[in-house]
Amino acid sequence: MRLLVTGFISDEARQTLENLDWQIDLRGAEDLVAEDKFIAALKGADAFVSGGLETASAKVIESSDRLRLIAFLGAEYASYIDVNAATKRGQARFGQIIGFAFVRDNHAFRVTCSTHGFTLLEIHE
Repeated sequence: MRLLVTGFISDEARQTLENLDWQIDLRGAEDLVAEDKFIAALKGADAFVSGGLETASAKVIESSDRLRLIAFLGAEYASYIDVNAATKRGQARFGQIIGFAFVRDNHAFRVTCSTHGFTLLEIHE
């Protein structure tokens, strides 16, 4: 499975996911601000960890072909993720959304929540 990450991922979380055979595509915090670049980067991604300045608009979410989990690192997630579009997409394609993790910017909490969400994807694969 493929994970797109913007901003930061801890070494511990990265190692855990790589041990589960995840392919990690790490981008800088400002790399996907342009919507067309964001859409292209999400192609083939099963999960997305948002730690950058990009906005997961309805257009971005609807254009993703495999996305099943979004983890947001920080506060004010609704400013960066169209939650209604993500929920609708999850219901339309999978019967239910497998997971959203909106987590505070706290290292231990980020690792726990994100790893739990990716474990759920492994179970449902």
